[in-house]
Amino acid sequence: MLISSVVYQNGVGYAACSSTQITNAANGLSQARSYSENAKNYLNAGTVGARYTTWFGAYTSARYNTAKSHFVSIDSAMDQSNNNIIIDCSCKQSYYAYVYPTQPYRIYVCNAFWSAPNTGTDSRASRSNSSRSRGSSAIRLSRDISSRSGAYEWRV
Repeated sequence: MLISSVVYQNGVGYAACSSTQITNAANGLSQARSYSENAKNYLNAGTVGARYTTWFGAYTSARYNTAKSHFVSIDSAMDQSNNNIIIDCSCKQSYYAYVYPTQPYRIYVCNAFWSAPNTGTDSRASRSNSSRSRGSSAIRLSRDISSRSGAYEWRV
């Protein structure tokens, strides 16, 4: 059964989602929260290793501080449980998810999201975080990201 209005569970809203989609999205969001906490802690520890250079390139203090600041913001946003985050299941496109810069807390999840695993590369967790970070114009997390009609989307 598709739920047309926004339903709130554990401080997160779900729009146009079936009960199965709510369960799957909640599992992905839980893992995304873990990922954002881990990334924040990695950068707060001052670590500069392969993980850092893979995503951000050669170290500069300015780049490092920008990434660190953005991941603190991403983690703070992902930790919200006050009904600010809305997972919208209305997208029927082939990509993973997208957000609009003017609606950074509303994550539109699409067809590829539902067949993705909860964790790992190209997972629900990694795409939930990445879509959210795109809305805040935080950092370029992947070369797969593109801007179209003012939305940021993840493509398959």
